[in-house]
Amino acid sequence: MSQENAPDPADQQPDRSASTPGPGEGMYLPPPPGFSPTPYPAASPTRNDPLAVASLVLGLVALLSTLFCGLITAITGIVAVALGLTSRSRAKATGGRTGMATAGAILGGVSLILLAVVTAIIVATS
Repeated sequence: MSQENAPDPADQQPDRSASTPGPGEGMYLPPPPGFSPTPYPAASPTRNDPLAVASLVLGLVALLSTLFCGLITAITGIVAVALGLTSRSRAKATGGRTGMATAGAILGGVSLILLAVVTAIIVATS
């Protein structure tokens, strides 16, 4: 046998039948049983309750106005506590977030307590 008729090993291509995929071909595996290949829909962002936002803002206003104007502190503090508690109970009933409502109610309550302390100090010293 002469070497002229022998096939060159570099020229030989591997047999790529349907049963043996080549590199990068057919690498997809089917999903396991019980697995849904479609992703879950993205969760919609939950919105804050407007009462909770109002309670937080009024609580901050009440706290900041404690030393300057007792009437504003009293009104905004009472409204902040009322809105905060209302929003908190609404959020608990619907499974929403309660953080802002709680913060507003606490700030309103703290401002009312500070107002009482400042008023007591002013009355005691005069």
